[in-house]
Amino acid sequence: MRNFLKTQISLIVFCSMLFLTPTLSSGEPKDLLEFGANDSIEEMRYIIEHNGYNFTVDHNWVYDMPADIKESFFSRRPSLIPRGPDASDEMGPIADHLGKKLPTQFDWRNYNGHTYIGPIRDQSACGSCYAFAACAAAEGTYNFAMGKYDANCIDFSESFVIWCLGRLPQYYPHFYGCYGADYDYYELEALTVEGVALEEDFPYTIIDPGSCTHWNDPRTTFQSWHRIPCNDIDAIKTAIMNYGVVDAAVYVGSAFEAYSGGIYEDSNITCYSNPCYYTPTNHAIALVGWNDNGDPENNGYWILRNSWDTSWGEAGYMRIKYRSAFVACEACYLVPETTAVPAPDIKANGQDGPISVVPGQPVNISVSLDPADRGGDMADWWIGVISSYGTFMLFDATFPLFNLAEVSLFETGLFPGNWIFCFVIDDQPDGFFGVTWYDYVVVSCGATGAETNDSADFEEILEKGMASFNK
Repeated sequence: MRNFLKTQISLIVFCSMLFLTPTLSSGEPKDLLEFGANDSIEEMRYIIEHNGYNFTVDHNWVYDMPADIKESFFSRRPSLIPRGPDASDEMGPIADHLGKKLPTQFDWRNYNGHTYIGPIRDQSACGSCYAFAACAAAEGTYNFAMGKYDANCIDFSESFVIWCLGRLPQYYPHFYGCYGADYDYYELEALTVEGVALEEDFPYTIIDPGSCTHWNDPRTTFQSWHRIPCNDIDAIKTAIMNYGVVDAAVYVGSAFEAYSGGIYEDSNITCYSNPCYYTPTNHAIALVGWNDNGDPENNGYWILRNSWDTSWGEAGYMRIKYRSAFVACEACYLVPETTAVPAPDIKANGQDGPISVVPGQPVNISVSLDPADRGGDMADWWIGVISSYGTFMLFDATFPLFNLAEVSLFETGLFPGNWIFCFVIDDQPDGFFGVTWYDYVVVSCGATGAETNDSADFEEILEKGMASFNK
């Protein structure tokens, strides 16, 4: 019976080719064909060519998976007990960053010459995609926040998510083991409450251990998680760039399964459910970047990170149009726990100050950060000088603090008076209301090198001077 149906489908495709060919050659508009759930490679290749898509398909272990295993493999599902509105439904802190200029392309696999996400993983024949997507988002967020990259990238335990967190009664109805997860992202909720262990402490296994023996392992927790508005491309980009890798979901059909390269595209682009983030999807993935590709509205794509090993797609990744496969309907991001602001040390001629110099004497102003204190905050930071002669910017940079080891500047033209050289971390580049930390050193310049009689409160001078900047 199955062979008979397959033959019928093939005949339909063949006949449609006969009828459509004259229409296409005449230059008239063509109707897009949709991919089916069980299309053959040949049928998909015909639809790709007919629709003018720019990707390829071929056999792989997921596409060739037996139907009964595939049914449990794609196990993302509607919630049996939908969660009511809560803080996670709100956009969260990315709202403060919306409207700022975004680059045309961005990729956490190559940011400032470093990768902030580890190698592609393999979930194997287990419906645990939700754990891999959650851990990818957690790893990317943590790595960025803590300045960890390349070989130092963190690696969290998917097994801890599926076999430990999934066993807890508050989460069991929503996700567990190889049996998938629902649309309510309780796996992200768990990362903000119980946290997640390291892969080295609980390596990945698809075999149920029967109980969790890893509750005493070191764990990392996150401050919060938030949904990103459905199909808001700029909001998703903003979350990726400011917080790291994001968790998302897609609807996987035969063409997605068989994807082997190019920019994936299909007709599943409208988030039609109410609420929109309940639009049907069956697989969780992560997004690590984007590329507007010359035309963001028509050609832009996400860099999708899958958990099907490097043999699938483009070495485990997929380039996917911004709205295809419902990819922009259910994206979420994590917010890292608030960490101590990096404590820089600014010195004048190697001293904490105050120091005394004569007019014209060179002064070496140096700023250093202990490697252990270098945070990954995408903060603006700068070195300035404040005096009775005015307020000046000496050095300004917008790259992350963990790229700063030491900055050294020479000043040779000081006039008599008190000078305050300051280092400022500013997380609101448009003004000083976001100043989170500063350090300063006082240099007193007098005719004989002695300190002047200026008895002003240097803290007050500093605050007033900072307020006078207009970046």
